[in-house]
Amino acid sequence: MLTKYNQLKDLIDKFAKIDKKRDSNLSAYASLYVGKRDLKAGTSDYTTITCIVHNSFGEPLKGKTVEFIITGGDGTIEKPTGITNSGGIATTTYTAGDLKGPVEVTALVSD
Repeated sequence: MLTKYNQLKDLIDKFAKIDKKRDSNLSAYASLYVGKRDLKAGTSDYTTITCIVHNSFGEPLKGKTVEFIITGGDGTIEKPTGITNSGGIATTTYTAGDLKGPVEVTALVSD
């Protein structure tokens, strides 16, 4: 199981890293990755956004709810809420909006 997780993590590490925050007071951590960074506004251009949730030992956390929210910019999120799988991974698809400019997506993780 851990080998499968490591293989998937290696694949996701190839994605462009957006944000990885750690707080020593937390018992769980989330890393957010995006597949394609440059999308053309006003088209059906899209990318995959992946959130990996793990505990302080680096072990994936299954069954966590991840809510993907556009907190800046334009566009749509296909599946705004997901549940982490056995690898601690939840994914969604972001589609570019009509307005040009940067987009910020936040992932909120809860039990």
